[in-house]
Amino acid sequence: MVATQLDNLVVVLNEIFARSLPLVLAKGISILDDFRLEIEKSPFQSPTPPLLQLL
Repeated sequence: MVATQLDNLVVVLNEIFARSLPLVLAKGISILDDFRLEIEKSPFQSPTPPLLQLL
């Protein structure tokens, strides 16, 4: 089950990155920084998965 959740997370992050990259290049907006801040503000605090540490 954990592998499935990680697979889903990878798919979601890839989709976010694919959609945000043109904005980042065109406007200098860092969507990934905003995403990281939302993760840090989340009330659910668990050990950060290795994938999220890469962000």
